[in-house]
Amino acid sequence: MKYLHGIFILMVLTFLFVAHAQSFTLQSTQLPITVDAKLDDIAWQQAEVLSLNYETKPGNNTRPAVVTEARLLTHYNTLYIAFKAYDSQPEKIRAFLRDRDSSPDDDTVTITIDTFNSAQIAHRFTVNALGVQTDIVRNENTDEESSSWDTSWYSAGRITDFAYIVEIAIPLNVLRFPDSDIQQWKINLERS
Repeated sequence: MKYLHGIFILMVLTFLFVAHAQSFTLQSTQLPITVDAKLDDIAWQQAEVLSLNYETKPGNNTRPAVVTEARLLTHYNTLYIAFKAYDSQPEKIRAFLRDRDSSPDDDTVTITIDTFNSAQIAHRFTVNALGVQTDIVRNENTDEESSSWDTSWYSAGRITDFAYIVEIAIPLNVLRFPDSDIQQWKINLERS
């Protein structure tokens, strides 16, 4: 469900989860979510849970050595994503508090969203294990990326005894998408 310009609209988001090429309908909740990297909000129990089961670097679509779960949910006009990243050596997680759009060597998670389901333009939201944000617009035809696009969204990250948790909140009004009650988007979920 979303609010745009004071009008309440029911929106069904159907995502194609690229890593598995699976479709699902995103659940919406009326319960509040606090972006604090704790995942203790009751709303997260309603979320779609996806496992990131493929490694592309250094492997080529092989089973990863680490486990990563992603949860997706909407609450009115906001898309929420949570990542729970596990590692057998959590003390080696790399993350630094730094300026926005500058976490090249950190452990990160990313959601890439193609709101028009066209494989042409995608918005990438990347967060390191301490919550530092990077947002990029990617042209899928030319493989060019621009970090000059900066929008308002929220994130929190926390290093844990098992590795780290990241929570992300993306207001839907920062994204362009078709004017339709039913949305079919492509997404890609990544851990680096």
